[in-house]
Amino acid sequence: MEKLMEFLKTRVPNADLDFVDKKIGSLRSKLRKELQKVHKSMRSGAAAEEVYIPSLWYYSRMRFLEDQIEARESLLTLPAPLPSSLPSTPAEASEDQPGPSILEENEEPRWSQEDLSQDEALECGTQEEVG
Repeated sequence: MEKLMEFLKTRVPNADLDFVDKKIGSLRSKLRKELQKVHKSMRSGAAAEEVYIPSLWYYSRMRFLEDQIEARESLLTLPAPLPSSLPSTPAEASEDQPGPSILEENEEPRWSQEDLSQDEALECGTQEEVG
C-alpha cells in the first residue's frame, strides 16, 4: 500500500493512505457496476451483438479482480412471507409463539386511495420519480 501511495503522490502530491484506500474502493465499485451490467445483459437472452460493452477505459485491465468482487447483498424491501397456516385469533397466535402477536401492525403507515386525494397521490408519485 505504501508503494502505491508513493506512486500516486507523483500525480496527487497530497495523497495519503486514506486517499489511496478510497480510490481503490471507487475503482472496484465502478468495475462491479460494469460487471453487473454485462452479466445482466447476458442473462436477458440478448443476442451477442446486444450484450453490454463496458465503457470504462480500465475495464479490461481490471478483469483480474472479477473473481474477487462479490455482489452486494440486496436490501430486502418486501416483508417476510407469512406462515402458510395463520392462527384465526390473536389468542391462538400468542399460544403458538411467545412474544408479540404476528397479527400486530407494522410501524410503517399503510395508505389507501381513500386516504389521499387524487391530487395528493399524483404529487407524491411525481416527487418519487424526481427523487
